[in-house]
Amino acid sequence: MNQEEQAVPQTTVALFGDCATHITAGIYRHTRAMGLMNWVSIQSPKSSCFENLQREKLDSVQMPNYDKRICLLDAHKTAIEFLLGEKADYLVLDCNDCRKDIIVEQGTQACEPCITDDSNQESFKQVLDIIFQGRPIRKIPWTEIPREKYAEAARAICKAIGTVYQADEIVLLKHYNATAYFDEQGRYGYSQDKISESDRTTEIIKYVEDIIEAEFPNLHVIDFPEHVLGDLHHVFGL
Repeated sequence: MNQEEQAVPQTTVALFGDCATHITAGIYRHTRAMGLMNWVSIQSPKSSCFENLQREKLDSVQMPNYDKRICLLDAHKTAIEFLLGEKADYLVLDCNDCRKDIIVEQGTQACEPCITDDSNQESFKQVLDIIFQGRPIRKIPWTEIPREKYAEAARAICKAIGTVYQADEIVLLKHYNATAYFDEQGRYGYSQDKISESDRTTEIIKYVEDIIEAEFPNLHVIDFPEHVLGDLHHVFGL
């Protein structure tokens, strides 16, 4: 690296979104060397604020420290505090984790206190056992979370973000489920059930995006491109 390259100031970024936002940013791990300040993922907006769950440690759970941090930030409702704790040049966010289900204690009629469901991780059951202290739990599918709860959560998150970031320092990254994919034999359309599911998730994501754009009228938007295809061999599947 020459002196001119060294003199170029590094642009720093904070991220609040799903795996696609991190991959788009070229970030696969939490590293300041890449300009990443604070990174929060796998969070239903419904679960990112409001009532706190027990403050338990997860030392006994065999999972990466990053995943432990995400689970604890979610359980303690400190994800937004962490995200905003050290200001970056830009905050990049998406609304795709609106499609995440939530976990509440059995018998609880409301949507909180809750934690975002991440059952695709084998160790997540241990996390739930510790956080809920062995009490019976139940899953609330995202489709059963009332729209007003999404709106309430989105506005609360925007209010907190607005205390640190101006609209022109915020980037909304839009991306949705693909409705067709490639495999070894060529391009195939999803089943009608898969397309219907994709349409439902896109609808709630756009609903929350509209709220964010209304709260920050001058934010930057990176729109979803046309003709996006899925990949049968994607690490997370179709």
